[in-house]
Amino acid sequence: MSSYAGASVDFTVDAGTHGALLAVARRHHATVFMVVQAALAALLSRLSGSSDIALGSPVAGRSDEGLDDLVGFFVNTLVLRTDTSGDPTFAELIDRVREADLAAYAHQDLPFDRLVEHLNPTRSLAHNPLFQVMLSFADDVDGQFALDGLGTEAATVMAGANFDLLFAFSPRTGTDGQPAGMTAELEYATDLYTEAGARRLVDRLQRMLGALVADCDRRPHEADILGADERRELLTELGGRTAPVPDIDVPELFERQARDTPDAPAVLAGDTTLTYAELDARANRLAHHLAARLPGTGTTVALVLEPSTELVVALLAVLKAGHAFLPLDPKLPPDRLRRIVRDSKVRLAVGRAALLESVLDSRSACTALPTETLADAVATMPATAPPERPFRGDQPACVFYTSGSTGQPKGVVFTRRAVVDYTLTMVGEFALTPADRILQVASPGFDVLLEEVLPTLAAGAALVVPEPGVLSSVVGLNHCLAEYGVTGVELTTAFWHEWVHETTGQHLAVPPSLRFVAVGGERIQPELLRRFGATGVELIHVYGLTEATVTSTVWHLRPGEECGRREIPIGGPVGNARVFVLDGGLSPVPVGVEGELYVAGVGLARGYLGRSGLTAGRFVACPFG
Repeated sequence: MSSYAGASVDFTVDAGTHGALLAVARRHHATVFMVVQAALAALLSRLSGSSDIALGSPVAGRSDEGLDDLVGFFVNTLVLRTDTSGDPTFAELIDRVREADLAAYAHQDLPFDRLVEHLNPTRSLAHNPLFQVMLSFADDVDGQFALDGLGTEAATVMAGANFDLLFAFSPRTGTDGQPAGMTAELEYATDLYTEAGARRLVDRLQRMLGALVADCDRRPHEADILGADERRELLTELGGRTAPVPDIDVPELFERQARDTPDAPAVLAGDTTLTYAELDARANRLAHHLAARLPGTGTTVALVLEPSTELVVALLAVLKAGHAFLPLDPKLPPDRLRRIVRDSKVRLAVGRAALLESVLDSRSACTALPTETLADAVATMPATAPPERPFRGDQPACVFYTSGSTGQPKGVVFTRRAVVDYTLTMVGEFALTPADRILQVASPGFDVLLEEVLPTLAAGAALVVPEPGVLSSVVGLNHCLAEYGVTGVELTTAFWHEWVHETTGQHLAVPPSLRFVAVGGERIQPELLRRFGATGVELIHVYGLTEATVTSTVWHLRPGEECGRREIPIGGPVGNARVFVLDGGLSPVPVGVEGELYVAGVGLARGYLGRSGLTAGRFVACPFG
């Protein structure tokens, strides 16, 4: 409910701009009011994302000459609608404003109250019906008059804010009859705006007016409405920074740990424990076998494997051999797996013999490497790393297919430099140490698999591969976490909701080893976030998309901290990710204004596998370097 409390800020339009506005108005057979209205509508369209801008405007109500000498209040209110759709130029927008205003003035005698009564919009105690922003023009007069024995002068009394915003302009004319500038005032509802916010709005309108008079053939979205400090904050301080990425290949991150802590546990799966030395040796043997099968580098190898030690060994081996792995979930329908294999043009596929037989056909041109015979084939291979192959950061490291929720599934190609940067970044965000144990629960075809496996192994921690079905119940998950001493786990938002609801609602014991839970993918329910705080576990909200190497922003909620927000933030950019909120013209929008999130930086994928046209349409050139 509006309190009608208000305040105002004063500003001026200098004589030069005033004269330029008058010249523009004359060229377009319009009034200065119409030109200012066009600029204001363009600004509000930029800030709101709406192409239908309705402004209120007072009219004197004395269109009949018979009212000239009659004392009384005849002022009425008009609603002036401006259509900003179709990306018009300033000139075209002024023409639209003139046409709409003249049509409105033809009906200015219709009382505003009657119009509201006829249209019968949904009424609210929060705002005025039909419009929330008013624009008024009134000649600047000194307001002085004299009576015998009485002196007078004009004064303004702030009685409150009837509208969200009221822009009031008073044009002045010099003694030579030329435009002398305009005094102006922005009255704003203090329920909605601060003084600083109102002044920023005035500054943006001034810049829009300047852009209009500078070149009427420009389009409003091309006008820079941000100040230098605000632009720097959006593009640098909030958008993220870039730093050098170590010039190393992905396997080296793991191999360092194998050299430094060879006897430390790397993978725990049931009764099986692989040390870093054992995992490295097994991966090296398979890498030699793959290198013999696939000369050169950069070939895609499909891994149709359940979560297991075999999957971890295989993906490391593919990277060591200089190729890219494509993990596929064996639980997917065979028809979908066949389509992905054909689309990706993989040369080799590793998996159970029966499954590969159903997935590979004559159209796939792919050789099967059944796991049942693979162990014997690699047993005689060297346990040392295969010879180094020429390394380039833009070579592919892996391919993940999107879910297809927005169309046909697409293969996204991650580069080796991006994966290195991402791995080191997530080691820092998760604060991983060799003492950590991370649960691997993501399905093989889901890009979160990388977030579980690579940072864990790069930090010298242990990866825990649970029995199948560990996420079938909250009790089962908690038992697994306690049994293995898991310190970190990443859950889908839906299962996290279930986990918090049951754990706190049934007072289940939270495993004392658990240090953090990462969650992402959907909106988090604030009530469950509050209940989660009682667990004493850190929440890490990860946000990103496959096309930008899994995670682009992170937000932390430490134990004991309160969120204090109705909606959970996605946090800020991580590593070398750069994030921008842009409008339809790829210009940064001010803080608090809706736009689309764009991601740039090292983590950006090479594009969609085999789809250059789609890649060109989605991976656009960054306007900021």
